[in-house]
Amino acid sequence: MRKSSLLFALAVLVGLLAPGPVQAVAATGPTTTTSSYFNALSCPSPTVCVAVGAVQTDRDNPAGKVVGGSFQPIAVRTVNGGRSWAAVDMPALDANLRAVSCWSTTACVAVGGTRTAYRGSWYSVAAVVLRIQGTAASVVGHVPAGARALDAVSCPGAGSCVAAGGALALGTVGLRPELLATHDGGATWASVPLPISAGQLESVSCASAAHCVALGASSYETGTPATGEEARSRPVALWSSAPATSWHVGAIGNRLSGGGPTAVSCRSSGHCLAVGDWFNWCWCGTGTPGEFGSAWATSNGGATWSQTVLPVLDGYVTWYANAVSCWATGCAMGATVSTTKPGSEYYSGVQPLSASGAPAGALSTSANGLRPQYIYGLSCGAPASCVAVGQNWAKPGEAAIETETAAGHWATTYTRPA
Repeated sequence: MRKSSLLFALAVLVGLLAPGPVQAVAATGPTTTTSSYFNALSCPSPTVCVAVGAVQTDRDNPAGKVVGGSFQPIAVRTVNGGRSWAAVDMPALDANLRAVSCWSTTACVAVGGTRTAYRGSWYSVAAVVLRIQGTAASVVGHVPAGARALDAVSCPGAGSCVAAGGALALGTVGLRPELLATHDGGATWASVPLPISAGQLESVSCASAAHCVALGASSYETGTPATGEEARSRPVALWSSAPATSWHVGAIGNRLSGGGPTAVSCRSSGHCLAVGDWFNWCWCGTGTPGEFGSAWATSNGGATWSQTVLPVLDGYVTWYANAVSCWATGCAMGATVSTTKPGSEYYSGVQPLSASGAPAGALSTSANGLRPQYIYGLSCGAPASCVAVGQNWAKPGEAAIETETAAGHWATTYTRPA
């Protein structure tokens, strides 16, 4: 899957693949392929949004395994509610941007990581942090040495941000979490001590500068893509009332056979909603439609989380639950879905959810409004007022943006970054 593009077929466990369900590669000879995707977006006002991602170039061997390539970070910005988008000037950098958070219409932080090709797949390595000021981005130089790749960031106030992530040490099976904080607008970052030593934090949300939650998963059984064995994981949840200094472990369970949260959004210091799935955290790719997507909710600031296994939604099952966005009175999930028929194609889906994570309205899909794409990021300011970003699954070179113009009605923008 993963964000915004095709991101995860193994997923987050290693934090490496480019977005979306994995596609088969013909073993006819060395190939070079390019894909473009947006992984996330942030909308600090009803009219201003910033989306980030990457242009990914893969060099594959005859067996279809990655042996090299590169990443070019990309970002676009709208100032008219998504009717048009303009490119943000980016520094020369070989990295993938996985998340962005803006505390004003002109000030944002984007995070991600460098990657390396290892044993046929991309592995996340080192943290990358950019500051976006208006229409230009610059690299942040003051990041702790050895900081691992970052997957999420949340900036609840002017210049205060928390970034979360982690990486798999090459040649090992252990994920190591990462958490960084800044109080000067993203110019300098410091490592935050964690109460866990294993796992990867895929998401973070701060309702205020005094309260944050971070979620992800920790592996307990590792498989390999060569044998098709599953790499199972357990959910991990952290919460803090002092995000720069002290974090605590939350109680979170899983009624599926593996997996964990990939995105979280808080609408108050007490109430947060996370979504995730099983397939984003295993080598298993795809299979028979079933129960894979879940939502986790907390009403006590992250100390405990209840789980709702997502049912069939208007005839669709949730495969990859990649994004969630909450506003004052509700939440919505961005996901990749399919019909209940074996062999069904994938569709983008946006599903309203209640505070507990249960379905709370009609599902919008690429069969009835959205275009056929993977959704990796979602921002909603109110019901029927959402922007989603991802990748066109039919044409992987196109990064995709969806803007909801009315309930269930969407306008699509495809971009082909240079």
